[in-house]
Amino acid sequence: MCVGGLDTSPGMIGLLLSAGHETTVNLIGNGAVALLTHPTELDRLRIEPELMKSAVEELVRYSPTELIAVVVSLARRTGKI
Repeated sequence: MCVGGLDTSPGMIGLLLSAGHETTVNLIGNGAVALLTHPTELDRLRIEPELMKSAVEELVRYSPTELIAVVVSLARRTGKI
């Protein structure tokens, strides 16, 4: 893509890679925290690994990264962080 004579493709690719990486890292971390704070569910996944696919989908819904960003932002505004 060329804007004003400049090739913006490398910057766009970098942005997409960075955004995808950060989202994935946050989802993995949030999923780990959710399972560690709900040991019964973690034990169930260990016993029934066939539930992993649906568990991943539920973890994404349970703890979306956008929600965490909003909570942190509100906490900063109110001085709780």
